[in-house]
Amino acid sequence: MFSEKDFLVMEKRTSKAIARGNSKEVRPTKRRKNKAHITNADLIFEAMAALRTSKSAHQSSLRTLVRNPCKLAGNQEHYEQVLIFAILESKNQHAYHHLYSVPNGGHRTLSTASKLKAEGVKSGVLDLSLDIPAGIYHGLKIELKAEGKKPAVSVNQKLKMNELTELGYRVVLAIGHKQALREIELYHKLYKALGFDNKTTLDKCVNYDYWGK
Repeated sequence: MFSEKDFLVMEKRTSKAIARGNSKEVRPTKRRKNKAHITNADLIFEAMAALRTSKSAHQSSLRTLVRNPCKLAGNQEHYEQVLIFAILESKNQHAYHHLYSVPNGGHRTLSTASKLKAEGVKSGVLDLSLDIPAGIYHGLKIELKAEGKKPAVSVNQKLKMNELTELGYRVVLAIGHKQALREIELYHKLYKALGFDNKTTLDKCVNYDYWGK
């Protein structure tokens, strides 16, 4: 159980860690060999805000980050994705149930990479997939990139994004978890409002304030 006392201890540790840098940057302690900077310290506070008593893998990962903010260095995109699932788990169970990630990135040994390739893992596949038809779309595909960095989209990813768009999917390049969550929220609203009507685009709903205020 994650108690209020635990939360206060984590908050104190996180504040001290952030104080070593500035409002947007945290540095690892001197004892660590990793000299990389941790950008976007706001992400750590958002992780704290998303903490719940749940024992899910998402919550476990966020607790680890809050206890040791230095883990954000080199892992920002990972934690951005963890936040997406943690927030949806507590706020939108339907979208959470149908959303999944494709573990195409990351560092692997040659033997593991060879096994995965033999099993059908392919380069260029996008990070997140929401298998719900809505409006004219067959589903939502998201390529997630860490906020605060220049997004590096590979040639294979660009090709895949174009292919999926032509096949009738809503395809989004999201910079940071906030943009990804916004896209998921809007897409899910379209699903709840119209289902799969094969004629309404999400842009039309947004531009004309389809859902009202």
